[in-house]
Amino acid sequence: MVVLDDYFFPSPLNRADGEKQIKLDSGQYYDLQIPGTEITRSYSPANISNNEGQLEFLIRLLDGGKFSSYLTQDAKLNQSIQVKGPSGVFGLKADGFTPRYFVAGGTGLAPILSMVRFMKEWGEPQPCCIYFGSTFEEEVFYAEELKQLASEMDNLTVKICVWKATDSWDGEKGSVVDILKKDLQQSSTKPDLYLCGPPGMVDATYGVCEEAGISKDKIYLEKFLPSAA
Repeated sequence: MVVLDDYFFPSPLNRADGEKQIKLDSGQYYDLQIPGTEITRSYSPANISNNEGQLEFLIRLLDGGKFSSYLTQDAKLNQSIQVKGPSGVFGLKADGFTPRYFVAGGTGLAPILSMVRFMKEWGEPQPCCIYFGSTFEEEVFYAEELKQLASEMDNLTVKICVWKATDSWDGEKGSVVDILKKDLQQSSTKPDLYLCGPPGMVDATYGVCEEAGISKDKIYLEKFLPSAA
């Protein structure tokens, strides 16, 4: 069993023109280049646009991974790396007051966080729910931050779902796909769905949404594919 080893990797972005303002549409991604190489990896930030030059990434450390090896062996405080972006079209869509459900697995949580934080920043009133799934309890991360975010947003519900949970787990027990399916079956709500995570989870969730009668044009998704070692 591989335990997720996710953590913050925030740093100020110093542009050539001295400007530190970060402009992005929540859900987009950046390409980060390993210093001294041509190797890049794409990561979505968990933050929103800001004037401090801050980018916050949730990065899973993989055995033998190029960027993982750089982080664990060579990265240093105040080290400069090349950052290119933002890129991508995954993000919030204007749809009146339709509820929004966000489904995330692993580090797919990052763009979801950015979107929900954008809703908080701008006071968007749509009811929303984050479904965050893990296989085992020890793989769960960012739980306290999610709870804090929910306490600050009257319109946000957070469901942390553990597929192979023990009796001591006090969150949702079951896969994120099954728990979402149950909620959709028990409600007449037809929310907009935002899906981000491993391909298997995204595909299964997409199928559940279709079964629930949610139109394809109301389902927005991005799959996180592991890079080759």
